[in-house]
Amino acid sequence: MISAAKLMAKCVASMDEADSRQDGCPSVAKQGKVAAVLAPPPDHADATQPLHGFMRGSVLIPTGVDLTAPTLEEPLDAASGIMHR
Repeated sequence: MISAAKLMAKCVASMDEADSRQDGCPSVAKQGKVAAVLAPPPDHADATQPLHGFMRGSVLIPTGVDLTAPTLEEPLDAASGIMHR
């Protein structure tokens, strides 16, 4: 843990230390209490991993259901030229 004053004096060195990931993430103390933790940003692949496919396997489609089949029996308004109701 380093103080905020030391962090300001050695900011670049602290960022290099956080980027190198040697000793974990350095924490910044203000008045003896941890106020922040310096951490390098995640790699691009690590950052996007939770976004793509996070719901995979959570939706089950019963067999025999055609998702491309029409859901309405009556024609759509747009087919008749009606744009607003």
